[in-house]
Amino acid sequence: MKLGIGTVQFGLNYGISNFSGKVKKKDAKKILDTGFNFRIDTIDTANNYGESEVILGKLNFKQTKIITKISISNKKNLNTEISIKKKIENSLRKLNRKTLYGVLIHNPKQLKKYHYQSINKVINNLKKNGVIKKFGISIYNSKDLSKILKKISIDIIQIPINLFDRRMEKSGWLKKLKHKGIEIHARSIFLQGLLLLPKSKIPKKFLRYKKLFKDWYNWLDSNHEVTSKEACISYIKSLSEIDKIIIGFNSVSEIKEIIKIYKSKKKIFPDISSNEKLLLEPQNWEKL
Repeated sequence: MKLGIGTVQFGLNYGISNFSGKVKKKDAKKILDTGFNFRIDTIDTANNYGESEVILGKLNFKQTKIITKISISNKKNLNTEISIKKKIENSLRKLNRKTLYGVLIHNPKQLKKYHYQSINKVINNLKKNGVIKKFGISIYNSKDLSKILKKISIDIIQIPINLFDRRMEKSGWLKKLKHKGIEIHARSIFLQGLLLLPKSKIPKKFLRYKKLFKDWYNWLDSNHEVTSKEACISYIKSLSEIDKIIIGFNSVSEIKEIIKIYKSKKKIFPDISSNEKLLLEPQNWEKL
């Protein structure tokens, strides 16, 4: 199954449509158990997702592929190789693991020219020693992607992609990445939950994009047999280049609902999209 479980909610109160707060440890276990029963085999986490890695380590699901994300320090006097190695070792300790399926750089904006050689060296060593299987990056947009791919050997790339944000598809980057043999993981398929909010719940700061939201809600009204979640998932399923779809869950009922939608045959979604970075990249929402 292409679905993977995102765990930011296990450690942080995350998502514009998340009204239940951080997931409790006992509920996290139930969510993971449910996913594994349906052959979901991938967990996505990060060393800055609060206690997420610690919780996963205590739950001790050995049969899964775990991907974690690390930050890169910009301190010039810091030994990048040692810093990366320590962060990965720290994640392994928290996760109660000896190996990881993947490690991603959390934010490519942190990368400087002096990082590339050190990153390649330490990652190659960790791969050679079997500590990690794959290495990659998590991006917010395709800026600087060409340069990064020339400087670092990338196995996995995690991208934001959804009905509003079709930049990676329309720019041709999905096909380019697949042609290079890179594993593509989709995230933010509900735009951090914004696409799932009822019309009356859209925060006022998004009103500058009222034409886009109007088109979205008009389409839902005209296709009332399709829910917002079904439309969002249908779009992602239509992209053959996507290898994994990373989704965070707040409850067992939610993961069961998503699995049911994923397995359905519905293939209907609107042709709407935007190039507005302030809207498409949640880290920019505070500027609205």
